[in-house]
Amino acid sequence: MNRMENKKSLRPLPPLMLTSGKHDLLIDPPLMNSAGMLGYGDLTLPFPVDHLGAFITNPISLQARTPARGRRLMRTLGGLIMHTGLPNPGIRKTLELHRDRWSRSPVPVILHVIANTPREMEQIVDIIEYETAIAAIEIGLERMSDDLAPELVQIASGSQLPLLARVPVDFNLDLALRLETLELAALVLGPPRGMGVDERMDPFSGRLYGASLLPQFLQTVAELRELVSIPIIGGGGIYGHEALEAMYMAGASAVQIDTLLWNEPTLILQEHTIES
Repeated sequence: MNRMENKKSLRPLPPLMLTSGKHDLLIDPPLMNSAGMLGYGDLTLPFPVDHLGAFITNPISLQARTPARGRRLMRTLGGLIMHTGLPNPGIRKTLELHRDRWSRSPVPVILHVIANTPREMEQIVDIIEYETAIAAIEIGLERMSDDLAPELVQIASGSQLPLLARVPVDFNLDLALRLETLELAALVLGPPRGMGVDERMDPFSGRLYGASLLPQFLQTVAELRELVSIPIIGGGGIYGHEALEAMYMAGASAVQIDTLLWNEPTLILQEHTIES
């Protein structure tokens, strides 16, 4: 067998079309950053932003939020656990600061929003209704009850923009069936939570990141693919091209990349192919 026959047959990653709301959104390539990894697009990135198919903003709430007890991080054998409190200046100030940059972005900007009550979500939707710099909404549903989450998604669908819902990878899979009926464009799997200790040995709760999470994400993607027909966006544990390929083989339609973007993003972003 010659060298050419030994090479893998590669094909481009198929683009993702989001079709909920009044406006369709094409994400090509189907690679994005995970919310909270790259700020609001005002950072100097270690790679051209158009290597992504879309840019996800930091989580944004109705009112300004400050870090709860400060930012904390603990490295683990498989990655890290991080607590930030999701600090942000609030939706109105965020738009004031960043809408001009987002309107000039070479890739679509997806606004990641968080709300604790239906009223908060209603107010956020009213504020962003006519924002042309935003291509889609991703609503964070971490730590939400199975009754509150569908209500928030139903309200957010009133924005008429493609709507993504991010749930922790260890969420109740029955919730996916309820969310699928609510004009949802895609379901995003986000990081699970865990407990760490800071340098003072005080315990704290935070989100888990690292390559060791890949098997859990692959399992959940595969199970969801059997349950729902809407696109599934995976992401946790992606620290190399083989992990990216495994996520697509499990049934993901797109991938969000997290802490890899802080050190070696070219391991993923320079190869928009998977094995045929």
